[in-house]
Amino acid sequence: MNKSGLCPLRCRITYKGKKHEFSTGEFVPPQFWNNKLQSVTHKFQESNKINSALSQVKNKINQVYLLLLHSTDDFHLSDIVNKLRPQPKLEEKYIISFFDDYVLEIRKLIGYDYKLATIWKYEQSRNLLADYLRSIRKKDYPIKDIDLSFITKYELFLKVDKKLAVATVYKTLQRLKKVTTIALQRDYISKDPFIAYKFTRPKTEIQYLTKEELQLLSERVLVQRRLEDVRKMFLFCCYTGLAYTEMANLCWNNIVSGANERAIVMTREKTGRKLYIPLMDVPQQILEYYKSEDSEFVFPRLSNQKFNSYLKEVADIVNIVKRLTHHMARKTFATTVLLYNDVPMEIVSELLGHSNVSITQEHYAKVMQSKVSDHISNLNKKLLS
Repeated sequence: MNKSGLCPLRCRITYKGKKHEFSTGEFVPPQFWNNKLQSVTHKFQESNKINSALSQVKNKINQVYLLLLHSTDDFHLSDIVNKLRPQPKLEEKYIISFFDDYVLEIRKLIGYDYKLATIWKYEQSRNLLADYLRSIRKKDYPIKDIDLSFITKYELFLKVDKKLAVATVYKTLQRLKKVTTIALQRDYISKDPFIAYKFTRPKTEIQYLTKEELQLLSERVLVQRRLEDVRKMFLFCCYTGLAYTEMANLCWNNIVSGANERAIVMTREKTGRKLYIPLMDVPQQILEYYKSEDSEFVFPRLSNQKFNSYLKEVADIVNIVKRLTHHMARKTFATTVLLYNDVPMEIVSELLGHSNVSITQEHYAKVMQSKVSDHISNLNKKLLS
């Protein structure tokens, strides 16, 4: 009790066994305090004012608690206390200019944490966002004003106006979320604008060549050298699983000979994993075709875009209806060449250079389902015979 006969009202928060007390700034004569109701009795003339102030304190604590509960898996009493303290006024940041600054930052990390292709993807996402803002007559937009409504309208713009594939929309929004998360971490915004947005990862069906289509491609020799080179390079990847970058950068010193086999030994650029791929007859024959070339690289140098353009011509000549891309060779290696010949998933994952086997299982689950059906059918025949 102070000299005026008033007692200070303090608030105590208890969370996970720890306590924190602070002053509410309110005072009350002790005889007018109802300990059971935790409020001032109406007999005191300032009861409404004080009880209203206490109610605001309680509501603020509950709001902070619920915000932390929905935004993080684990938090402590100190996190609640910090959120209750008066926050400094946030510096106004706009999404396009912030996006540009972030791209400049990660450009400096090319060769360390990022690859140039990743930077291009972020720049593409930035340009798509700028296109959307122009469509709503905005040059830029405050990051703090980005909310669920903004995100869903932007998503609709990407699908309807830009006519982007579901997977592209997913990746574009993922990159926007990355940028807003950086803004949140740097205290430019006070809440995650994506907190109420639910990402639905697109499920795409694996496209690959069947055994018959692979046979067609193997048997047909093309007259034009540029198309024959692309056919051989594509076929090589169907039997080795090399991604475009690994194929393009494959050097003769990556081909090693052991006592019993020849193999490709190199590092996969995307994951940094070491690759060791034993060579089957088909890729060995292709290597023999190119061994007289005077170059450190095994194959002719072609851009991915030009490679896929020539590959369409190859598909037309060979009578393969599917839209061939270089990446389909990698899928064909995993399915038609390996999984359909009962190579275990762990070996497939190792040969593809995936960072863990769960990635392989996720991508090729449907293929494995059909193999399970085949095995059960064969088992049933054996049991009935």
